[in-house]
Amino acid sequence: MNKNINLPEKLENKIKCTNPRCITSVEKYITHTFYLLDKEKREYKCRYCDEIVRVMED
Repeated sequence: MNKNINLPEKLENKIKCTNPRCITSVEKYITHTFYLLDKEKREYKCRYCDEIVRVMED
């Protein structure tokens, strides 16, 4: 895994929350917003429900 990858601190509408109880699952107009949680593990956290999503390498 390349540790030198520059991951953005915030992602909007690039990934979707997989939590069925997340507000973004019901309200389609809400922006899917994630914040970088762990750069080493490539994990992002949903702004609304705190669901953690791991971003895979290309």
